[in-house]
Amino acid sequence: MNQINPEFIIIITIVLILTTLTAILIKKWLVNGLQRLYIPWIEKVQKILNQAQLDTQQILHQNQQQYTEHSQRTMQLHLEQLQNYTQQLQHNQQQQITDNMGHFKQTMTNNMQHLNQQVTDNVTKANHIYQQMLERLTTIDIAQKKIHELSSNIISLQDILSNKQSRGVFGETQLNRLIQDTLPTQYYQLQYTFSNGKRSDCALIMPGSNYVLAIDAKFPMENYRMSIASQLTKIEKTTAQSQFKKNMLMHLKDIANKYIITGETVDYACLFIPSESVFLEIHHQYPDIVEQAQQFKVWLVSPTTMMAVLTTLQNTIRDHATEQHLQTIRNHLNLLAKDFQTFHSRIDNTSKHIKKAHEEINRTQHTAEKIVKRFQAIEPTHIASNEPSTLTIDD
Repeated sequence: MNQINPEFIIIITIVLILTTLTAILIKKWLVNGLQRLYIPWIEKVQKILNQAQLDTQQILHQNQQQYTEHSQRTMQLHLEQLQNYTQQLQHNQQQQITDNMGHFKQTMTNNMQHLNQQVTDNVTKANHIYQQMLERLTTIDIAQKKIHELSSNIISLQDILSNKQSRGVFGETQLNRLIQDTLPTQYYQLQYTFSNGKRSDCALIMPGSNYVLAIDAKFPMENYRMSIASQLTKIEKTTAQSQFKKNMLMHLKDIANKYIITGETVDYACLFIPSESVFLEIHHQYPDIVEQAQQFKVWLVSPTTMMAVLTTLQNTIRDHATEQHLQTIRNHLNLLAKDFQTFHSRIDNTSKHIKKAHEEINRTQHTAEKIVKRFQAIEPTHIASNEPSTLTIDD
């Protein structure tokens, strides 16, 4: 490689130094020249800027003062509006409070009046209840006296029930009372005699037909009492139960033969048992008797089930009466329909006559109008010339 000459480096360095100095001198000369040239203009611009700053500050001060005054006026207006609204709100609240107090006073007055009325009513009811209690206490005293009298008569009732014939009369009396208290007299008959000469204790007459339902009240109570007697031995009790069953079956067969008559009675009859406990005991201990009774078409009835039978008959009687009324209404409706058809026919004929008369009136009116027009068409010259005028009337 070629080595650099030191002198060349020095020359280059001197040139660079001279160039730098020259540039510094030129820059300084330019700055001094520009300062001398632009200083007056810069001062004038500075004055304009200072004046503009003063004007701007003055304008800002004036705007600030105007804004402050406007804000104060606006705030004052808003404060006045807020004060008016507050006063109006206070007035409305005061008026509402006054109205509410009046309504509250009226409500309290009404409630107090209602409460006073309720208290008065409750006092009246309490007095009435107290009076009723006194009356009931009096009734209880009377009932106690009757119970005492009844207890003294129990012995006589036991004497009655110990007799077989008396017990039969007792069962028949109980049956008669049930029927008499339930049915109208035309739907039952006591001691009813059938066509075969047999007589039942009671017969219920079926509504709307000639059939009757026979009821027998001669339940063999004596045999039943013997079958449940506690003093009997087991063998004696078995014998008594067999005898009761035998007598019961014979009695059911007699009822079926005597009181079920074709064309005269319904297909079944009833045996009245005057005790609910006996009725239930027979169904529990003697189901074969119940089954045999069903085969004989004989119903075993207690006072409760007898009431069910009587209630059913009551409903049947009511339905039959309703059906009779309905039939009467149907007959009247049929007659009314015939009368309405006659009325319609007569109205139709009358309408035809009215229509015909209306047509005749229209034709007559038309003829009258033509006559009027003919008279209006006659001129005075026709009368002066004595010429005849022909008048034609169209039908």
